[in-house]
Amino acid sequence: MKRVVFVILSLVGLVLTGFCSDELSNRESDTLKDPDRFRIEVNGKCGYIDHTGAVVIKPKFDNALFFYEGLARINVKEMWGFINESGKVVIAPKFYDALDFSEGLAPVAIQLKFDDEMDFESTMVLWGFISKDGTFAIEPQFDEAEEFIDGLAIVKVNGKYGLINKLGEFVVEPQQYIDCFSEGLANVNVNGEWGFYDGNGRVVIQPQFKSASPFSEGMSVVEVDGKAGFIDKTGNIVIQPQFNDAIPFHEGLAGVSIGGKYGYINKTGEMVIPPQYDYVGSFFEGFSLVEIGGKYGYIDKTGNVVIPLQYGYVNDPDFSEGLVCVNVNGKCGFFDEAGRVVIQPRFEYASAFYNGLAIAADEENEGYIDKSGNWVWSIRKR
Repeated sequence: MKRVVFVILSLVGLVLTGFCSDELSNRESDTLKDPDRFRIEVNGKCGYIDHTGAVVIKPKFDNALFFYEGLARINVKEMWGFINESGKVVIAPKFYDALDFSEGLAPVAIQLKFDDEMDFESTMVLWGFISKDGTFAIEPQFDEAEEFIDGLAIVKVNGKYGLINKLGEFVVEPQQYIDCFSEGLANVNVNGEWGFYDGNGRVVIQPQFKSASPFSEGMSVVEVDGKAGFIDKTGNIVIQPQFNDAIPFHEGLAGVSIGGKYGYINKTGEMVIPPQYDYVGSFFEGFSLVEIGGKYGYIDKTGNVVIPLQYGYVNDPDFSEGLVCVNVNGKCGFFDEAGRVVIQPRFEYASAFYNGLAIAADEENEGYIDKSGNWVWSIRKR
């Protein structure tokens, strides 16, 4: 009997202090809309279907990931390369590791082998950047590297992190740590304090905070004297540090904790949804996950409950394409924005919808379903 295994990737972004703004999440969702490709795995080999369930790239790769800028990473015999939308290998699998293309360049790693002073064979992994013809635009020289965003990429050298441009030049010299380049600013740790650099390498907010999240919707969560508040891009405190915890703004609201309970504030700092929850998420498509006593539900931006707090937790808890996956007594189904059940809870697992399909598995099958809950492509479980 054939067996299919899926790699699950949440594309809606993180909602806590690691949240790297909408720039990266928008890049992911936009590039996944086209081409019409969904990863499958059959008998240990990976390929792709389209939204109708037709196999458009036969499973033949040891691993295959999502398409970005028209190319997808594939793995053959533990080496990484890239294919185009028709499945043609356009960059041969010859790299020790690789990340996705972004702004025309992809970080890739090569492995060097050499004999050390004791004549033992040692290895070194170096990262560089290739263009879409597979040639190096920036030669391998970094210990780590991330994708380009707004013309800059984070790289690691000798245990420190810096920002380079597409010529491979440092615009921010290696510091102790750079978290994320978001909304034109990078949050940087210097001697245990966080500040911000711009894309030209200028310090725009002096390192002074115990912690500082990447900017989201023009604000950053910062910690001052053990309390969380918000600053703007000039470094001015616009919402005084007063919260035990805070989540970056998303869709105009931010989750904050006072006295062990979470509510939501707007950008003036006004508490628009009073603290009453044990946990809250960020708003997506106008709705957010909330939790009390281990039971989860959803509220709208006025605080009205649209899905009662009586369900279990799921791995993809945010609204996507008008639907959200809900755990009902251990089975996953989908609710709409009015709180109506549109796909009955019958799945052992289900992801959020992306480009009209969701990954799902029931007791007998696993594959992709459409928004009516019908199998578009499936294979029987062993």
